[in-house]
Amino acid sequence: MKKSVPFVETRLVIHRPSLVVEDSRDVSAMENIQEYHGRYHVLHGLISPMNGVGPDDINLKSLITRLMDHEVQEVIVATNATADGEATSMYISRVLKPAGIKVTRLARGLAVGADIEYADEVTLLRAIEKSNRVISGYRNWRNPPVFCFLGVLSRFLSF
Repeated sequence: MKKSVPFVETRLVIHRPSLVVEDSRDVSAMENIQEYHGRYHVLHGLISPMNGVGPDDINLKSLITRLMDHEVQEVIVATNATADGEATSMYISRVLKPAGIKVTRLARGLAVGADIEYADEVTLLRAIEKSNRVISGYRNWRNPPVFCFLGVLSRFLSF
């Protein structure tokens, strides 16, 4: 007599977030920084109501299928800061919210080396909204590195 084996559902658990990008060039850009080590999903376009491009016209169905087949905890939407990028991000967020998947967006704000006086209002607003705490590895606040450097420099330049 054969014993019946109970059916056990197996799901792949992915602890790293999935990064959703517009096209393969975005994957290359992210790979160049060598800091992201998760999975990618390429949309091959963005939702663009002005151009008649809807959710069915880009690679969203396979994203949803992939996310439902695996236990993903977070999706990072890495689309450009354009109206179409924002529309796509909002759509993905609304679709994934009922599944309990956290949807985040790449940080936005001032670029390194940018002058505040030349930044547009939206960029400044996002920079303020996403401002981060300044963390320093120096424990001796009486002699922070800048002041120590200026002290050494003043000896050579006779300040």
